[in-house]
Amino acid sequence: MTGAARVLGLAIVLGAAVAAAESPPAAAPAAAVPDIRWVGERVTVKATGLSRSAVLGEVAKLIGATVKGGIADNGEVTLQFESLPLDDALTRILGDQNFTIAYAAGKPKEIALWGGPLAPLPPTPALTEAEQTRRAQLPPRLGFPRSFRSKRQIPLPDALQAKLGTESTTFDEVFDVATGDESGITRAEASMVVLSTLERDRHLRRQVLSAVGRLDDATLAQFGGTPEGERMEQFLEFLSVHSREKSLQYKAGIALDRYRSATGAVAQG
Repeated sequence: MTGAARVLGLAIVLGAAVAAAESPPAAAPAAAVPDIRWVGERVTVKATGLSRSAVLGEVAKLIGATVKGGIADNGEVTLQFESLPLDDALTRILGDQNFTIAYAAGKPKEIALWGGPLAPLPPTPALTEAEQTRRAQLPPRLGFPRSFRSKRQIPLPDALQAKLGTESTTFDEVFDVATGDESGITRAEASMVVLSTLERDRHLRRQVLSAVGRLDDATLAQFGGTPEGERMEQFLEFLSVHSREKSLQYKAGIALDRYRSATGAVAQG
């Protein structure tokens, strides 16, 4: 090779090296942009490698709702579904964690997340003999019927399966847990099952609506200042806030107002 050829070859190599040094580095592959939509009161999610909280937060923003509580398992997830009702979409996003949705004027306003360790129960104060006698005379089941006409087995979430020792049970047993269990978290779990069942079963819903309508002031007043009364108030409030079935929401709200009025009058008297 002649000297001129060697010089030309060296120039070409040096030019390529300079060009490579001046060129910008190759861009990393772009991450897939999540597609999260709320159209026609249905949710579509196509997301890869996002945390559950990120997906939930975007859904909450789109529907105009706040999120109350924390996510038990906030790992990254890959989700792909289209046009699901909000309940079903949240079940996909949250996995096994339970939740409730509060509605106002027919629109979702709050997503409450349930989970975490149970707080220790406060000690139960000793009751006087007169108070024990009064409580023993209270109507059973907070004034609701002793039994509802429904023997169909209802599937239970994991927490209630562990509590009751069965994968499914009757509406009566779930209702008893929702209105009588000592643990507020367990009552909330059972109340979700009760509400879900009532929204699907119109015959059972009619029975409960009739029972709520028959709660007279004298019956309501008997529960003032008792644990049973607090549970009644919480149960009626749960139905009035979380139900999407208008008649159930309306009648539970009326009964709740009457209960608070009746027990307030007792406390003042």
